[in-house]
Amino acid sequence: MSKIIGCIDGSVYADSVSYYSAWLHERTGLPIELLHVVAPHSEIVVRGDLSGQIGVSSNSNLLEKLTKIDEEHGKLEQSKGKLMLDHAQQELTNKGIEALQAKQLRGSVVATIEENEKDAQVLVIGKRGEHHQYSQNNLGSNLEKIARRIHKPLFITTEQIKPIEKFLVCYDGSPSANKAINYIAKSSMLKGIECHLLKVDEATESACKLLEEAKSKLEDVGFKVISSLQQGKLIDVVMHEYIHTHVIDLLVMGSYGHSKIRSFFLGSTTTTLIQKTDIPLLLFRKDI
Repeated sequence: MSKIIGCIDGSVYADSVSYYSAWLHERTGLPIELLHVVAPHSEIVVRGDLSGQIGVSSNSNLLEKLTKIDEEHGKLEQSKGKLMLDHAQQELTNKGIEALQAKQLRGSVVATIEENEKDAQVLVIGKRGEHHQYSQNNLGSNLEKIARRIHKPLFITTEQIKPIEKFLVCYDGSPSANKAINYIAKSSMLKGIECHLLKVDEATESACKLLEEAKSKLEDVGFKVISSLQQGKLIDVVMHEYIHTHVIDLLVMGSYGHSKIRSFFLGSTTTTLIQKTDIPLLLFRKDI
C-alpha cells in the first residue's frame, strides 16, 4: 500500500517533517511511516584507513580500542534515533493519527531512502539536515542527491510551520511540470486549496496556449486557478516576488524542465532556489 514516508533526523526540521506528514495524511488518507537512518558502522573504514598508517601488528590494541569506541558510538546513534522517532510518533499520535509506524535503518541516507521509496506515494524531508540546520547557505548534505535520485514526489519542509492555503505551480510545459499538473489533478492532496499557476516566458502564442491548457486541466477537476505569464531572465527572482506578493504557502515544480528553466533546474541554481525559498516545496521528476 502507498504511504507517506517522513524522514526524521536530529535537526530543527524534524517537527516540520512530522507536521507536514500529518497534513498530507489528513489530505490523502495515506498511512505514515517515520524513517530514521543511522550512519553505517565504520569498523572496516577504521581498520582499513588506520592500519596502514600506524601498523596493525604494533598497534592492535589501539585498533581494538578504536573499534570499540566506534561500536559504542553506533549504539549511541541508534539510541538517539529511537528517541527522535519516539518523539515524532508521539506528536502524530497526539493528533489522532493511528495509521502510523516508525522504522530505523542503518546505511547511507541517500541509498536507504532510494531503496524504500518504492512503497511511498510522497516523501517528506527537511530542507537542511542536522549538520547544516543553522546555515543559510547550505542545504542538507544529502538533500540535492535525494532530489536527483528518487522518483516519487518530494515534499521539502522549512523550519517554519504554517497552514497551506495557497499553492503555486511553476509551470514550463516540460514533462516534469506536466507530471506535477497530472498528479495535482488526480490526487486529493491539494483539492480545495487556491491554486496559482505561473509561467516565466515570452508572451508568445505557444506559451499562452500551454498555460491555458494546464489551467483548464486543473479547473476541469474543480480547482480555482489564478494563472500568470510573466517575463524575466531571472526565474528565481520572478518566482520569489510572486510568492511574497501573493502570500503563497507551497511551491510546486518539476525538477527537470526545458528552455530557460531547464538550465535553471539542472545547474547549481537548483540549490540556490531551495536555499532562497522560505516555504515548503513539492518537487516532481519527469519519470514519476
